[in-house]
Amino acid sequence: MSQETREGGREVGREGGKEKIGKWYLLVFFVCVRAQISSLLPSISPSLPLAEMNMNATERTDAYCHLEQEAPAIIPSSPPPPPPPPPA
Repeated sequence: MSQETREGGREVGREGGKEKIGKWYLLVFFVCVRAQISSLLPSISPSLPLAEMNMNATERTDAYCHLEQEAPAIIPSSPPPPPPPPPA
């Protein structure tokens, strides 16, 4: 079924050949993408611990902002002690 198609006297391609070119194109594309990702990994690796430290700091700050309310310093049933006498 692969029949040559001609346009203006020159060969444009074969029906079966187009599928092979598409598969090779995808293979080359994925190899290039993999190479680009592999070249980026060394630059990403040092930033991962820094990102984790920033996330930990953010979590600690959030926990500090949402602390429960502390009990009042003066308990109404027991008054505070009297002030000390003035120095002589």
